[in-house]
Amino acid sequence: MHSPDTLRIRGTLRVFGYPETPAEVVILRRSVPWRGVRAGAFGLGGLVVAPVVALIPPHAAWALAAVVTGLVLGGLKWAERYTLLTLSSRCPRCGAPVEVQGPTRLKGRLMVDCEGCHHGSTLTLPADSFPPGGA
Repeated sequence: MHSPDTLRIRGTLRVFGYPETPAEVVILRRSVPWRGVRAGAFGLGGLVVAPVVALIPPHAAWALAAVVTGLVLGGLKWAERYTLLTLSSRCPRCGAPVEVQGPTRLKGRLMVDCEGCHHGSTLTLPADSFPPGGA
């Protein structure tokens, strides 16, 4: 977790009507080769699976579904510039600890559920904490 592509960022968790709470996140910047290989693997996987599932009637529908699924999943991997590794904070609504462990695609708006009150909080990260130009 101490690679040069790992960033520690301070952000906030927000719930409408409650004061925001500080959050500490660890993210991993994904390189263009990493994203390209994974996107290509998913796209190619869809093309490889398509002829096999085309044997199941209705033939064209299954083949098309496999190709589209491979392309969509490949597109999601290509768009994954940053991966959230950990998040540590407190729920703005009830104060219970909120933690996320394990890799999750960092999206523009990430909702985090509190296990205490089952309310969703929005993770907000300052735009200036990311390197210029992204990955």
